[in-house]
Amino acid sequence: MKESKTSVMQLSLVLCLQLLGSRLLAVEHNFDPQVFLKTYCHECHGQETQKGDHRFDTLPSDRIEAGNVRTWQNILDVLHLGQMPPRKDGIKQPTPDEVRDIVGHLEKELAAVYAAANSTGGETVYRRLNRFEYRNTIRDLLGIRTAYIDPTESFLPDEEEDGLDNIGSTLVTSDYFLQQAMLAAEKMIKRATHFEQRPRNVLRSIEAPIMHRRGGSLSQASRAINPFDELFGQSGRNAQAGYIAIGELPDGVKVSGRYRVRVTASSNNQRHPWGDIIKTDQDQPLRLGVVIYDAAKGDAHRYHSSEQSLMEYAMPESGEKRTVELEMWLQQGWAPRFTWANAPFRAYRNGERLLQRYHPKLYQRRPDRNAGSRAKIEYVQTMTQNLLANNKGPTLRIHHLEIEGPLFDQWPPKGHRLMFGTGQVRTQDIEQHLVRFATQAFRRPVSVEEMKSYADLVRRYLNRDMTTVEALQIGYKAILSSTPFLHLPEFSQRLSDYELANRLSYFLWSSMPDETLFDLAARGKLRQPDVLRKQVERMLVDPKSAAFIEHFTDRWLRLDRIGSMPPDVKRYRDYYTENLDVAMKQESHMFFGYILKHNLDIATFINSEFTFANRGLAKLYGMPPLGDAELVKVAITDRRRGGLLGQASVLTATANGIDTSPVIRGVWVLENLLGTPPSPPPPDVEPLAPDLRGATTIREQLAKHREIASCNDCHAKIDPMGFALENFGPVGEWRDTYYRQRNPIDASAQFPDGTRYREITEFKAQLMKHRNLVARNLARKLLEYATGRIMEVTDRGTVDNITESVSAKGNGLRDLVHAVVQSEPFRTK
Repeated sequence: MKESKTSVMQLSLVLCLQLLGSRLLAVEHNFDPQVFLKTYCHECHGQETQKGDHRFDTLPSDRIEAGNVRTWQNILDVLHLGQMPPRKDGIKQPTPDEVRDIVGHLEKELAAVYAAANSTGGETVYRRLNRFEYRNTIRDLLGIRTAYIDPTESFLPDEEEDGLDNIGSTLVTSDYFLQQAMLAAEKMIKRATHFEQRPRNVLRSIEAPIMHRRGGSLSQASRAINPFDELFGQSGRNAQAGYIAIGELPDGVKVSGRYRVRVTASSNNQRHPWGDIIKTDQDQPLRLGVVIYDAAKGDAHRYHSSEQSLMEYAMPESGEKRTVELEMWLQQGWAPRFTWANAPFRAYRNGERLLQRYHPKLYQRRPDRNAGSRAKIEYVQTMTQNLLANNKGPTLRIHHLEIEGPLFDQWPPKGHRLMFGTGQVRTQDIEQHLVRFATQAFRRPVSVEEMKSYADLVRRYLNRDMTTVEALQIGYKAILSSTPFLHLPEFSQRLSDYELANRLSYFLWSSMPDETLFDLAARGKLRQPDVLRKQVERMLVDPKSAAFIEHFTDRWLRLDRIGSMPPDVKRYRDYYTENLDVAMKQESHMFFGYILKHNLDIATFINSEFTFANRGLAKLYGMPPLGDAELVKVAITDRRRGGLLGQASVLTATANGIDTSPVIRGVWVLENLLGTPPSPPPPDVEPLAPDLRGATTIREQLAKHREIASCNDCHAKIDPMGFALENFGPVGEWRDTYYRQRNPIDASAQFPDGTRYREITEFKAQLMKHRNLVARNLARKLLEYATGRIMEVTDRGTVDNITESVSAKGNGLRDLVHAVVQSEPFRTK
């Protein structure tokens, strides 16, 4: 893209918008700001007097020009602040309506001028891969499992615009970024290089106990007297134990690869008489959990942040042993371990209390505080042994383990084959190796001539006593640090087939095109509408489309904010023990994916008769119990929960972990659902903070806030969008009163047009009347995500056309994705 040409186009667009859109002040409603300025400002800032060197009488009435933008902005700021006209005797003051009129006009017209100045001319800025796209591209290029090894761990976070992290104008290619990209390339190339012999497949068969030490006092004592490992409580972030790790793999596996695991386990005392203290659902089977973690960094018996849950298995109530088998990928240094997935939180934390209640004759009082350490140790040992010998409570037992691997479908792996082939690496084949690698890395055909500089680089290092392999690795590092790899190739005004293949692939997979897309691009067929449609269908079925479903959903709904302000541990224990932060995001991902797969009406996002839930979410939502951590599709019987506004992910992302704000949630609805964001707050207005003393309600605070003239208009729009959600707490739980307060929550409000609602279901009914706004906003957001640029005023016609065409077909989400791909902005730069 030629910078000079773009600058001319941007300047032209700015001038057009200024002349057409910013003949502002006299056109709409015949509003002339000079009438206001002459009445209230010229006395101090006119022809005779210019206090502060500010003169307003010479400002043109019909336009904002580049030379007076700052002056108009200053006028708007002091009006927001209420500083002008000064409130002194003898100085005439405008009415609130007059202030509101001029503030509204200036906000609107200045926004148009600023938008024009920031315009990209309706074109995508030549953009680099963001962190998410880079990881996925390295995964597909070199075959490295980047879910475990993150090549971008040292990269700075990507800048965002309107919640999106793939906008070209914000993705800066700094010197620091290039340095980190070179380091990442070097590490990934070394990881993908495998000249060693194919690793031997090893089968380990381990009789219990499989964990050699630690794991909680009860587990250790049980291990000493029983031929099995025994779990007494829940694992997770706030547990002190709760894991059975493999003693023979203290530092994880030595070779990355696929492993097959067979484990034999059983339940003990699913139905038990100790329910007053150990509270479990005795109708639910005990569940064996399988997780993997970075054993090289984490303690075998404690939670580690790397932990990933793989599967859960129900154990027979009878206590009969059950053997389960699963395959998993283990990175070098990682290992599996086992949990009691649905255990109560710290079930046996107070063993003394259990003995005192159920075996009083075996209970002993604690030694005196002044007793020696030996006496205290002997006391703990005695109480532990008494509890184990007489335990009637539930536990989960592991009897045997087999782990086999590493298993490989081919050797050497994919990345090595791409770089070095399967035969001898010869100096005379340097160009051949580079062309093969760069064709994939650059995601388009490359010639020997284009690789000349890289080949020269390789040969320079050959002359420094490097081997051919080492010198080629330098060449590959240069390729992975170059602009054609780090950026998306978009040079043609109408995208070429290869450029279109890249845009399509990074839209739906957030990664490089596959062989099918490359082949269609090579034959010049991808731009054909019917071919493009078939490819979209194929790509949406591919597992890699999870990148689109999850990443777009997170960015559209701002679910990336979940975890930034976690809730209180004591008040929201289930949030941690049930891993609700993960589950709630999965619910929204699966909800979006289901609507996409079945081409359901976009209005389903407003209200639905189904969602996806697991054990933890069902408990949070007050649904019938579910036994598994895996999410399943469930019917919604409580109409308050239907749609996005009843999902814990949205409600948590719009809270601060402690309390909720109808303003924050109202702004979220306007911005992310309806696409009608409010104006930013005036600079003089302090942000609202909850009155923790409970002296006033948030409704009363907002009513007081609306007495400020410059705040009233916006809050008249914002507040009704947020009050409807006040019955949902900081993690999406239903509440009838605020925390530690008695008065019932009032979730009613009135819209600016006078329409009222009493609670969330009536609110959603009103939103359904504006489903066209939700569809248009989603169309705009998809276009921005797909093209890597923010839509502008000149794109409004395209967005409307897409929305109308999809509406005519039934308003299906899948149809909307197709319409975006077939649109002119998607197929052009």
